[in-house]
Amino acid sequence: MAEPGDYDPARDVEEEPDLEDAEDQDNDDLHGNRRRRARALAGEIPLEGLLRLLAGQRVIVEQRRAAGSNEELVSGLKRTGMLNSEAVQLAMLTCPRGVFVPEAYWREAWVDSPIRVEEEDFNISAPHMHAQLLESLDICPGDRVLDVGCGCGFIAACAAVLAGKSGRVVGVDIKPTCVKLSQDNIARLAVTSSDFASAAGPVEIFKHNVFIPHQQLRGKFNKVCVGATCPEERLHLLLHLLEPAGGKLLAPVDSDLRLYTRGADGSIRQRMVSSVRFSDLEVPSDASIVLSVMQQERAAQMAVAVSSPTLNTDLPHQANSGCGGGFMQILSTCFNGNSISSIGQNGHSVNTSSQHAGSDHDSLQTPETPVIRNHKPGSSNGHAAAAAPAGEEETAAAASAEADMLAEAPAAPVAASAGGDDTHMSDHGTGSSSAVKQVWQAGAAAGLVLGEPDCELLGPGWSLQAHKQVLKSRAAHFRARLSSGMRDAHDCQHKVPEGFTLAAMQGLLLYLYTDQLPPGLEPAAVVELLHAAAYYGTPRLIELCEASLVGELLRLPLPAAAAEAPHLLCLADELGLAQLRRAAVGFIAQHYADVQASEGWAALDKAQVEALAGDLAGQLARLTGLLRDLEPPSGAAALPKRRSWW
Repeated sequence: MAEPGDYDPARDVEEEPDLEDAEDQDNDDLHGNRRRRARALAGEIPLEGLLRLLAGQRVIVEQRRAAGSNEELVSGLKRTGMLNSEAVQLAMLTCPRGVFVPEAYWREAWVDSPIRVEEEDFNISAPHMHAQLLESLDICPGDRVLDVGCGCGFIAACAAVLAGKSGRVVGVDIKPTCVKLSQDNIARLAVTSSDFASAAGPVEIFKHNVFIPHQQLRGKFNKVCVGATCPEERLHLLLHLLEPAGGKLLAPVDSDLRLYTRGADGSIRQRMVSSVRFSDLEVPSDASIVLSVMQQERAAQMAVAVSSPTLNTDLPHQANSGCGGGFMQILSTCFNGNSISSIGQNGHSVNTSSQHAGSDHDSLQTPETPVIRNHKPGSSNGHAAAAAPAGEEETAAAASAEADMLAEAPAAPVAASAGGDDTHMSDHGTGSSSAVKQVWQAGAAAGLVLGEPDCELLGPGWSLQAHKQVLKSRAAHFRARLSSGMRDAHDCQHKVPEGFTLAAMQGLLLYLYTDQLPPGLEPAAVVELLHAAAYYGTPRLIELCEASLVGELLRLPLPAAAAEAPHLLCLADELGLAQLRRAAVGFIAQHYADVQASEGWAALDKAQVEALAGDLAGQLARLTGLLRDLEPPSGAAALPKRRSWW
C-alpha cells in the first residue's frame, strides 16, 4: 500500500523488520511476546491483540522464503493464518501483485515483505498487510470504497473485485507519479486479465489531498482505507468521507491500525486491528485547506457546463447508413480546408487562408481591446475585435479550456442568396454559398436526409436558405411554429425579428447544421448570437455562448475584465442565464474592489448590488463554517479515546 506522506528516514520501519536482521529481531520479538503474553494473562493486554502479535511473528519467519508465483504467495498467506477470507483470497489471485510492482522490483513481487520504491519515494506494503486491510474492511458487492494513498493501485484493484460491477472504487494520492502508476497498472490488468475485467467494477484514480473537502468525496463512501498514518487530531476529517448512513474507516493512527465504525445515528466505535508503522499523511495547514476550498468553489462558479451534441439524434438518417458520427467527421474534413470562409460578426465573409490576409474585409484577429457589453440585438457596436490572451490573474481553468476548445472547433457559415441559386449577395464576399452546399453534401454522404432547402429566413436586404426539418428538430421556436397546425406553419418564408443581424442568424444556422460555434467570434458578436439563441430556443447554443463569454472574461487583463463583468451580470439577468450569472457574480466577488472602482459598476442596479452583498455574506459564512469544521469534535461528539495495549 502506498504511503503518500514524504519519506522520513527516521521512520523507515515497515510493517515488519528487514530480512537481514530477522534473526536478532526474532529473538527480541519472542522475548517481547513472552512478556506481552504474561501481561495478557494478567488482563493488561486484550487476548486478540496478543494473538495478532504472535501471528506477525510467524510471518517474520515465513517471509524468509520467497514464493515462486502469486498463487504460492497467496497460499503462504493462507497457511500462516494471515489470510482467511475466501473473497479476499479470490481478489488477490485475480490481482497478481507482480502487475502492481515496478519492473525494477519484480524479483521482490512474490516476497511477503514491503517494497521501498526509492525513485518514486513511496512504499508498497507487504502482501500480508494488504490481506489484513482488505479483510478488516469487509468489502461487499455494491460497496462504495475510497483508497487514500492508492500508490501502486493494488488495494483499489482488489476492492473493485470485491465491490463488483454494482460498486464504486475511487483512489486518491498526492503524488502524480503514484496516480499515473495506479491508473496504468489497473488499465493493464483490465486488458490482460479477463477474470478481472469480468469481475471488477469501475475504478477512478485522481490526484487529491484527502484533507481538503471535495464534493466528489465527502460523504460518498461506506468503506475507506487509509494507507498512511493520520494524526489523531485530524481523524475526524477522514470520518467526514463516510456516508451519513455510516460505514467503516480503516486508518493507521500513531502506531495502531484502527477500524472505526460509524452507525446510522452518528455514533463512532473503534477497534484495534494491529500494531503497524506507516509513513505519515501529508497534512495541510488550516490556511491551505481554506484557500484550496476557495479555489475549488471559484473554479466551480466560473465553469460553464455544455451539454453533449445532439445533431446525429435530432436529424433523420437513412436506414442502415451506419452514419453515427460520420456527419461531424465529414464536416470536420470539409471545414478545415482553406477555401472555406469564416463568418465575421459584421456579416462579411473572412477567408481563413493566409493568401486572404490583405483583404479589405474586417479581420477577426485584430489585437484591440475586447468589449463585452450588454448589447441589444442590432447594436452598432459590432466591430469590437478579440484580444490575445493576457493577464496573470488566477482563472478557472475549466472555463478557460472550454473556451479555447470552442474557439478551435471547425465550422463554416450557412448562407444563401434570396434567389436560392449558387450566387451570393455581392456585399458578402465569396465562399459562403459553396460552404452551404458542402454542409448539405456532407450530410447526404453521411446518410442525413435533407434534400434541397425548402424555406428561407428573411431579414432586411438578405435571406438565408434552410431546411424546415433542421429548423423544427433543432430549435424550440421553429418546432412550436411549424407544428402548430395553423396556416403559417406551412409558410416557406420566416421573417427574422427586427434587430437580429445577418451575422447572428448565420451563426444560428451554422449551429443548427453543425452543433458548432463559428470560429473566432468576438465578444460583441457572441452576445448578438446569444440573443438569437435565446429567442429561437437552442439551449446548447446558449451554453456555448456562455462558455465563450466567460472564457473571454478570464483571458482579459484584470482592469478590463473588472469593467466588463457587471455587463455580463446584466446580460445574464436580462436573459435569465443561470450559468453566466453565477460566473459573473463569482468574478465580481473575487475582484470586488477592482470592479467597484471600474466604470462598469454603474451598470448595476440596486437589486443586483444587494444580491452581490448577499453572495459575499454567504461566502463569509461558508468559510467560517469550514474553519469550525476543522476543529476536532469535543464533548459528546468527541471520538472514543485510544485503548492502549500496554
